[in-house]
Amino acid sequence: MNLLDKLKPPINLRELTIRGYGGETFPSWLGDLSWLSNLRVFTIEKCPQLIGEVPNYFSSLERFVIKNFPKLVVSLSNYPIGCKLEINNCEGMVCNDGSIDFENLDSKYLANISTVEDKLKKGSQRVSHLRIAHNEEIMKSWQSLENTNFLSNINFLEINECQNLRSIGRGMLPSSLEEFHINSCQSLTFIDSDVLPLSLKRLTILGCRELKFLKDLSVYSLIESIHVIWCQSLKCLTLDGPLPERLNQLDVFGCDALETLSSSRNEYLPKALTSINISLCPELKSIAESFDNSTCLQYIIVDGCKNLESLPSGLHHLPCLESIEIRECPKLSVREGVPTSLRQLLINECEDDKGMGMGMRMLTSPKKLQIASLQQLKSISDLTNLTALERLDIISLPLLESISDLNNLNSLKELRISSLPQLKSISDLTNLTSLEGLYIKSLPQLELIPDLSGLTSLTELYIEECQKLKSIPSLGGLTSLEELLIHDLPQLESFPSFSGLTSLERLKIYDLPQLESIPSLGGLPSLQELTIADLPQLESIQDLSNLTSLEYLQISQCPRIKSIPSLSGLISLESLQIFALPQLESIPSLSGLTSLETLNITNLPQLESIQDLSNLTSLTDFIISNCPRIKLIPSLSSHTSHEQLRIMDCPNLRSIPDLGNFKDLSVEKCPKLKSLQTLPSSLQSVWITNCPLLIKRWKNVRGKYSSKIAQIPKVVIDGKFIYNSKESQVDYWSFLQRRI
Repeated sequence: MNLLDKLKPPINLRELTIRGYGGETFPSWLGDLSWLSNLRVFTIEKCPQLIGEVPNYFSSLERFVIKNFPKLVVSLSNYPIGCKLEINNCEGMVCNDGSIDFENLDSKYLANISTVEDKLKKGSQRVSHLRIAHNEEIMKSWQSLENTNFLSNINFLEINECQNLRSIGRGMLPSSLEEFHINSCQSLTFIDSDVLPLSLKRLTILGCRELKFLKDLSVYSLIESIHVIWCQSLKCLTLDGPLPERLNQLDVFGCDALETLSSSRNEYLPKALTSINISLCPELKSIAESFDNSTCLQYIIVDGCKNLESLPSGLHHLPCLESIEIRECPKLSVREGVPTSLRQLLINECEDDKGMGMGMRMLTSPKKLQIASLQQLKSISDLTNLTALERLDIISLPLLESISDLNNLNSLKELRISSLPQLKSISDLTNLTSLEGLYIKSLPQLELIPDLSGLTSLTELYIEECQKLKSIPSLGGLTSLEELLIHDLPQLESFPSFSGLTSLERLKIYDLPQLESIPSLGGLPSLQELTIADLPQLESIQDLSNLTSLEYLQISQCPRIKSIPSLSGLISLESLQIFALPQLESIPSLSGLTSLETLNITNLPQLESIQDLSNLTSLTDFIISNCPRIKLIPSLSSHTSHEQLRIMDCPNLRSIPDLGNFKDLSVEKCPKLKSLQTLPSSLQSVWITNCPLLIKRWKNVRGKYSSKIAQIPKVVIDGKFIYNSKESQVDYWSFLQRRI
């Protein structure tokens, strides 16, 4: 019997949704909906077996939604005027004459919308946004129309994956079109002249690999943006004419064969151009002769143009230019000055001899400057005038030996110095009172960091991968510092005092092979995250009890640590991670950690016991793994709803007295575990692997499992799903996903 037939809705119903129905026909009560006079919204979703026509006599309906129906057809005859339709990706509204005005229409779903495809081919369907995929017939039918004003209200057309479409000829596009996208039409070789409508404002061509040229684009006077992407055979953007004069945005990306933007004399770029981005065009040799006409140009990006040797002349005359990004153009030599209006300059992998060659002395107002991957650059100077600079990145300069004039950058907020194998020192920074972020990384020759005490605004300090650095300067004046990261300094033997770092919230110290001690952490009242890891010489950690704001604590990979100080004062601690401490014999009491939510105890070969956990009332996730001496896990709080308990590789574990109220339990490779004394009613899933004594206790001689686990919805034992006391094979990954 059809269950849905028995669920006749009440007559005053205003909104009805049918979702996930498995039947092939609609319920009988949908045959006459005159009694549902108050129905305003009707939604049908994910009923893939339904076949036939959707009922369409809804006198009061305001909105009808139908999604994921491959076999249903929607007739457009009897919906009330003003009703909004959403048919998969097609959105429309019923008009006064009973027809549908579509806001969005996708040809993929035309088979589900009766009469629309025929109206499209005749050009009479009213639609604003039309997407055609795998259907060349619709476009070809437009060529035979006598009425050139077909689809009169369309403004957006997208053509996708029409693999037999070789060209776009006259009459194939509506004359009112404002935006045209053509994507992945692999046989398309050219777009003829005077094919595009004169109303066109935006043109996007994507993934048409055989497209070789576009005819003269200059006649399309309204075009504002052109995007050409992954057209590998395209040699020339516009044949027999320049780019449109009103063009303000030009993006050309991944056109391997492109040699020039225009086959005619390419003297100037369009006057209205504000943004040009040419990337991954390795055969491009010329953009234009001059920038003199481009008085509106604001943004220039040139990236991955390996044969480009020069930019158009007149770069320094561009009055509105704000940003230049040049990356991976090894033959490009930029010798001309830049305008004073520039706010951002990024230079990466371009030809240069010994200096910048960018007219650095003329720069006064850029806010961001990046100098990167210039293989011959040996020095950086002439930064004195950059009084407005807020971010400076100096990265991957293999021959750079010195940086000067940094101390005059009074507005600098972020300084990144990275991957400079020859740099031995960093110039004075004491006057950078606005600096908020200092990031020093991968400087193998650096032996000394200058005085930092004057950086009163500094909030983040990272020092990483400096192989010769033996000391860190005093941190005492860094009263605003919120995050300190010290990583991979193989020669560092000692740390400066943390005294005075009252704003410090995050402290990460790891991979310091020579460090023997860490200064007192007691004077860090704001500290929220503390990571101490991979310190092979560290033998002890000082008192942590005053860190009342600490929320995250990780202590790991410190082979000489034998004990951890008291944690009783960490009243805000939410996550505790203790792992890979081979000498640690005990963990201090955790009873005061009432905010603790996550506890991870892993790879502690000497640990024999864990103290009482019953007061951890906020604990949701508990992991204990690879602790071979542990014999007993203490009782967990029974007054709290926990999420996940995972016990792995504890070969001497014999008993778990009380599981608390965990929802998910996983026990793996505990061969001596005989029993779980209580199985709480909260358990939703259990995963047991390689625990032979426990399994033996649960399984009788006839191969059936104890009714003790029958109440648990999901049970997997040694890769087999247990249902109704019997085994069946289970897919590991699907079960794991269900648990997650």
